[in-house]
Amino acid sequence: MSTTSTAPLRGAVASEAPPRAPRLPEAFWLGAVLVLVVVLGVFDAAGKSLWFDEAISVAVARMPWHDFVRTVTADEANMSIYYLLLRPWIAIGGDGEAWIRLLSVVAAVGAVATLYALARRLFSFPVAIVAALLTAVNGFFVQFSQEARSYVLVAMLVTVATYAFVRAIEDDVRWWVVYGAAVTLSVYGHFFAVWFPLAHVMSMPFLADRASRRWKPLLMTLAVSSILVLPALRVAFVRRGTQVFWHPPVTLGGINGVFAAMSGSGGAVLAFATAGLGALAVFGALRLWRTEGRGRDLWHQAVALGTFAVPAFGILAICIVEKIIQIRYFSIVVPALALVVSLGIAQIRWRAARVGVVAVMVLLASVGVARWYDAQKEDWRSALALVHGDAGSNDAVVLFDPYRIKLVDYYDHGLGSVERTQLVYPRSDFQPFPLYRQQEHMSTAQIRAMAARADTVWVLVSEADEPAAVSRFARTMEQTHQRVRTQPFSRVRVVEWQRR
Repeated sequence: MSTTSTAPLRGAVASEAPPRAPRLPEAFWLGAVLVLVVVLGVFDAAGKSLWFDEAISVAVARMPWHDFVRTVTADEANMSIYYLLLRPWIAIGGDGEAWIRLLSVVAAVGAVATLYALARRLFSFPVAIVAALLTAVNGFFVQFSQEARSYVLVAMLVTVATYAFVRAIEDDVRWWVVYGAAVTLSVYGHFFAVWFPLAHVMSMPFLADRASRRWKPLLMTLAVSSILVLPALRVAFVRRGTQVFWHPPVTLGGINGVFAAMSGSGGAVLAFATAGLGALAVFGALRLWRTEGRGRDLWHQAVALGTFAVPAFGILAICIVEKIIQIRYFSIVVPALALVVSLGIAQIRWRAARVGVVAVMVLLASVGVARWYDAQKEDWRSALALVHGDAGSNDAVVLFDPYRIKLVDYYDHGLGSVERTQLVYPRSDFQPFPLYRQQEHMSTAQIRAMAARADTVWVLVSEADEPAAVSRFARTMEQTHQRVRTQPFSRVRVVEWQRR
């Protein structure tokens, strides 16, 4: 009796339950994130002046072929693959600020899409889409998606390499070709990419018995790649330490700043939240190791954690040994960090809490994005526009740091000037390559000779210029001229001197 009466009841309850709303396809969510990458990358892309490094990118890319080959093989082998791509990019669309930076936006889209594919294969759709989203809204990542440098391109290439590594290990030996190509190209994008294949090698012991069949093709592929990158690494060792003179020393505050930047430049709260979620990811991997031991699942965790930790600590070690630190070096590990944070979020048991944490992380990251849009590096565009507008034909113009002559070249062209600004220093035939030699400045005799000839002198000074050399220049000028105007711009100032 009870059986016959219960069955219709269960059927009735099932029939009265509201139908579940159909889920949007995964491709929709990925597409939305990629659109966000593009929007954040192109927004106000021309709003900032080129700064020194970007001007070097453009200068190298615009060189005649024989000079280009000599430069990227002897002096600027680092980022050479980016310069090679920038050449046809400029030929297609010109050398406007927005266009040359768009190449990095394209690389950013590729990096986020590949990160999604990697995380989706290793873990699940929620982990993959959150990792992609956190990368897209990371202020540090947005910054370098708007710079004419190779960092986001390298982030894409090392993520492609990791994806190809996983595919080659798990199911298709043909991916070893892709893996070798991606590793090789990434090192030509930036020397610090060498840490990523080391992370891949270090993940192999976690694969247990499956690893024995894959060590040989992995090591063979890396051996071939090592041979192919030898020319670049030779330049790296030959020129080792030659650009130290303009880098700040390593401090504890600088190290803290590195992690805050990688987290998204959103402040201390975002940095602490990122660290906490990263710790959750590590605890999850340790728990898996304790319960299941080595195997495919643990290897997936090792790949994700290792491709962040090994490059991040490797780059930091080099910075400490060389007694320099540049936060931008760490931009190539941002997608890997986002994957680790996404794994940490996945460790949270309650779905509503996970959604809330993602929302808070995106909100905090938006602060870093806003800070980047509001920030300036070196505003040479405004400084040179002032000189173009106010300097007379008989005035003397001094570029305090001669290596920034490529910025003058770029903005003379961009401002429609028929001739280069009439610089008395450096000379028009000054060749800034190779870049990383000892700094040069006007001698006291050169300053006095210039002051004797010119009634008005305009000096372009960067924040990075040596204070002692700037002071020496000023003391010499004060003997015959007086400072009548100092116009500050972001990290650049224009000083006008007139004869007493």
